[in-house]
Amino acid sequence: MTGTTEAFSRVKIDALLKDAGWNLTDGVSVLFEHALPDGTQSDYLLCDRSGRPMAALEAKRASINPVEAHGQGCLYTAQLEVPFIFLSNGEEVWFLDRDANAYARRISHTPYREAGGQLS
Repeated sequence: MTGTTEAFSRVKIDALLKDAGWNLTDGVSVLFEHALPDGTQSDYLLCDRSGRPMAALEAKRASINPVEAHGQGCLYTAQLEVPFIFLSNGEEVWFLDRDANAYARRISHTPYREAGGQLS
């Protein structure tokens, strides 16, 4: 059962983010369990090099289809005033631009952080 918890998925997501160039320990690039105005928390908030929010990443346990968190991700990004949502269970990563897309699409990797601090 250990592999079915969200905590286990977060370990995998952390590794995926690190491999994609995100600094998980600088306190600016990635914020964990970021408090939102309505009292909820975004699992991950991905920020540019100045600490400005760019995207929310919602984590789910491996046994859950990450797309099920679509609505939750949309609520978070609306509060954060960012358009990008990533949904992951540590096995799959899905992407949605809530301003341009009605449906999430599966992508082959976590978002890369470019030298300028932008997503790719």
